[in-house]
Amino acid sequence: DGSIVLVMVAQKPKTPTNSGMSLPAVADFLKSLGVQKAMNLDGGSSSSLYYNGKSFYGKVDLDGNPIKRPVKSVLLVHESSTSET
Repeated sequence: DGSIVLVMVAQKPKTPTNSGMSLPAVADFLKSLGVQKAMNLDGGSSSSLYYNGKSFYGKVDLDGNPIKRPVKSVLLVHESSTSET
């Protein structure tokens, strides 16, 4: 149906050293959602997701605080209107 699924794996602030997902676990999760094609982007402390006016950060320090680093490249997903050709 043209659906797009965006998934960001992040550490839990209360368990920063024992949280997140491995790449095979993410693949299994996506398959369970019915995803047929996926793209894995680089992870690490600069990982973030901006959605609906809010920023989400993928890595936290040992105290559970988000690590905010400059993002040098982005993948932009933009919904087009139905009137565009």
